[in-house]
Amino acid sequence: MRYNNCFELWIDESGDFLSDISNKRLNPSLVGGVLIEQGIVDETIAGKILNRDFVHFNEENGQLNIEVLRKVAEYKAEFVVFENKERLLVIDSDTTYLNILSEGIIQLLLFLSAKYGDFELNVLVATRKNTTAGKGILSEEEYEKRLKEKVVLGIARNALTKKTRWKYKISFGDARIDKRLMLSDCVCNTYLTRTSRKFTDEDRIIINELYKKELNFSIFESSVDIEIKRAIAEGRFGDVIFELYFNSELAEGKKKYLDLALDRLQQFNDFAINNQLMSITSKIDTLIRMHLDYSVLKVILTELQSELVPLLKQRNMAVPEFILDIILYLYTIYTHEGSAQAEEQDEFFMIELENLTDLFIKFQYFIMYKTRQAIHQKNMLDVEASIDNMTKVIKIMEQMKELMSIIDGAEDNMLGDKNIMLAKAYGTRLQAWAMTMHKEKDDLEKARVDYENALKQFANENDKVRQHLYLSQAECEAGNIENALKLILKTENMNYMEEDSVEKFIDKINGQRLYDVIYKYLAYVRIMSYAKRLKEDSIASYMYKAMTKNNVNLETFKASFSGIHPLEMIYWHMGDYFAYSEEIKKANRYYDMAIELCEQSQRDITIKVIQLGVLSSKVLAYLHKKRINEAKDVVDRLINEYSTLIAGGIPSTVLDYVGILKNVSKENINTEALEEFTVKARAIN
Repeated sequence: MRYNNCFELWIDESGDFLSDISNKRLNPSLVGGVLIEQGIVDETIAGKILNRDFVHFNEENGQLNIEVLRKVAEYKAEFVVFENKERLLVIDSDTTYLNILSEGIIQLLLFLSAKYGDFELNVLVATRKNTTAGKGILSEEEYEKRLKEKVVLGIARNALTKKTRWKYKISFGDARIDKRLMLSDCVCNTYLTRTSRKFTDEDRIIINELYKKELNFSIFESSVDIEIKRAIAEGRFGDVIFELYFNSELAEGKKKYLDLALDRLQQFNDFAINNQLMSITSKIDTLIRMHLDYSVLKVILTELQSELVPLLKQRNMAVPEFILDIILYLYTIYTHEGSAQAEEQDEFFMIELENLTDLFIKFQYFIMYKTRQAIHQKNMLDVEASIDNMTKVIKIMEQMKELMSIIDGAEDNMLGDKNIMLAKAYGTRLQAWAMTMHKEKDDLEKARVDYENALKQFANENDKVRQHLYLSQAECEAGNIENALKLILKTENMNYMEEDSVEKFIDKINGQRLYDVIYKYLAYVRIMSYAKRLKEDSIASYMYKAMTKNNVNLETFKASFSGIHPLEMIYWHMGDYFAYSEEIKKANRYYDMAIELCEQSQRDITIKVIQLGVLSSKVLAYLHKKRINEAKDVVDRLINEYSTLIAGGIPSTVLDYVGILKNVSKENINTEALEEFTVKARAIN
């Protein structure tokens, strides 16, 4: 696959962040490493550059440092330095290091955003000796928890939005083993010791040429306590509250500062209070729209809802819109996770909605809530309820639209972005229709009508692309393979009748960031798999050849895509394609990748149902090849996963959805039950 502005950053450190205070004759400790285009240098090439199994550059002569850096630079790599010039120690060495690392990543993200707009950064961080405890390694969990928190906080502070589309991913490695991190050790050690006797004056000239000033970031470790006091002095109480909930370093003084901020806020009028709190919701909105890992946000939003909201009410602050926003943001995260906890938000929302006095604002919030609820119902596999919900919303909004058109100017001034809300309602119902198509073919015409109506309301091209993909699935589920294919070609403004259109489509999306086109790949592989199952072999074979010709290797996607969905569905459909092609070995490879991905999620009920579907497909594939014993082994796993799921207290709708699997056992592998279940589970979106 080709990458567009996709980079790797391999990070290590030099110095201990302790001697920075006691010995100012030495250069300050730093974090740094190699910034390079994705896929240019792998472990093997890094090993060839080093020409040895292990190296620690603190123990090597300067000539080796220079030689290695020059070789790395030949691959168009650049050297990044996050420097602790202020020589500040916050709490302890580990905290200082993590602050320098996270702030450095933020500064680099800002730099890349300004330079490239759209980009992807995959960060590999060397694990670190726990200097506070004096022994052991900072655990990956501790790294991940603290880095996530700090990077998320920095992104929100710096208003890094999705106007430019970018993403980052952080993983960890051992510098004693990973050759790429040994190269980063060279970068760090060279810069730290550049003024020492290790290097000659000629060496220092080379070093200055190799290290670009624009990638040398001096990180100022300002005291968070001082920052909070400054924000209070400047009257930025919304920012104070945001910092108190998002920064765990403030836990000790949280109550003191929170009481102070709320006492000051209480002196404002309702309008001013709402303006202050908008700084919190705008930052949260930015983070949610960026599709980051939601684990940090979920904890914080839960605290805002359970702790801050009651405190605001105790002080009689009338801020229903802020409270409703927090409830809906948390609802959104539960929906993304496929968590049944979303239903707990229903009661909170309806109670708070009553506190809104403006009729039209109340109407807008109600529509937002019902749309979010319908998405949750669909995720909990209560598809009929989701359709019913959106049908009522659409009816109300169409009537309101008609009413407002009679009143001159009211449609624009009172309902604001009502067209987008109406479009989302049509789009949500369209998705739900796609999940009913396997049993209700008559729903296809309804799906087509919703598709046309959604397109009329949406102005944004990305929104329109999603509608093409939704209807493509519906057509596919109904067995209309050509129609489904025509629709995905529309997402790239291509015509099905054009010569080599399918090959050109794959070539075009293969040149884009995976994150931006992952759902197009899902639609493509789904059509290819369904075509094979429905014996439309000419289309299926043509589509597969187009992928092969363009060197599309789906197996590599898991290295560049950090999420589970929709990658698990892509692998499932690819497994089905090979199973229908009588290639059981290849089918199993993709089935196993899908199962493994689903195993990573223990909370997402929808993903666990999909996992049952993949296991069912694998059983059927073995049975088709008369490999009964292997089929029974997979049935064992299927029964265990099914039992674990239903023991977890799942909603009754999900229990009904998977209930047919209770008729499957090793003694009675009920193929009809497995086939019925796989057909409907494949349609989950």
